[in-house]
Amino acid sequence: MFDQNVFLVKGTDSSPADRICAQLLKIGYNQDQLFSIIASDYKKKDTPRFEVILLVHKDMECPPGIIQKLNADYPDIPLILVADMASGNEVLPAGIDDWLLQSWLEPPLLKKTLLLAMERKTNSYNYARIFRENPSPMYIYQKATFSFLEVNIAALRQYGYSKTDFLQMNAKDIRPSGELDAFLKINEELPATYADAGIWQHTRKTGEVFYVHVFTHDILFAGKNCKLVMAIDIDNEVKAENAIKKKALEIEMQNKKLKEIAWVQAHQIRGPVSNLIGLVDLFNTDQPDDPDNLELLARIKHTAIQMDESIKEIVYLTQKIES
Repeated sequence: MFDQNVFLVKGTDSSPADRICAQLLKIGYNQDQLFSIIASDYKKKDTPRFEVILLVHKDMECPPGIIQKLNADYPDIPLILVADMASGNEVLPAGIDDWLLQSWLEPPLLKKTLLLAMERKTNSYNYARIFRENPSPMYIYQKATFSFLEVNIAALRQYGYSKTDFLQMNAKDIRPSGELDAFLKINEELPATYADAGIWQHTRKTGEVFYVHVFTHDILFAGKNCKLVMAIDIDNEVKAENAIKKKALEIEMQNKKLKEIAWVQAHQIRGPVSNLIGLVDLFNTDQPDDPDNLELLARIKHTAIQMDESIKEIVYLTQKIES
């Protein structure tokens, strides 16, 4: 049932560790699967594959340094604290997956504790890996303070920060000042379940402003009320759409100007042309010096001036379209 190894990290007193090893043998482990080391001597080496780490300490106030080292070296292995005593009101140290009192090391309880810890660690590690390696940019921030608590690789690439720098910032720091009021408002209004928060502008480390499509979900992370956010970069799509809208508006304006030209042609030129035709028909060719002919000539000249002005207006409108 237990096909891999156990790593015991203990204090200087070996007697508790010896008792633990004896109980591990009773639940199916072999002697060659049990490895132990004194905590002060611990250094990561080329070791066999472990399926559980037991940290043996006198109480629940285990030094955080050794816990951090073990978590960093074995992030996917459950770390169980085996304490000699507990007051009942102590908090489980950060990084510890489960705990046992040395007086609880009867084989059935020990076996059940190990199996449950391994199952929970496998699930939590897989979920963490899905988050960390997800191709979509994701981050987690605390709702009350807006502080970033976690971020995945894709988000770090998108915003241009290192993980250390990003986790020192808050969710307001990646937004242009013009959108802060709207962000603070929607932070309270979005439902706790999955929500499409819409299209927003964010800023990269370089100061570049870009468009993102944001999706959120409230979660409990590290004991705090948080929002899990997916912010997908759609900057190219939005800018392309805006360019299409701008071009469509330009075409609409050009069409409007073309209609104005058509109206000028239909009304301002057609009238003078009709007048010219009518005046020419009235001209008395048999008596060129007839006084009436002089009046007709004056009218023809006036009509020609009108046509010239209309043509100039058409040329002007055409030049506006071309520009």
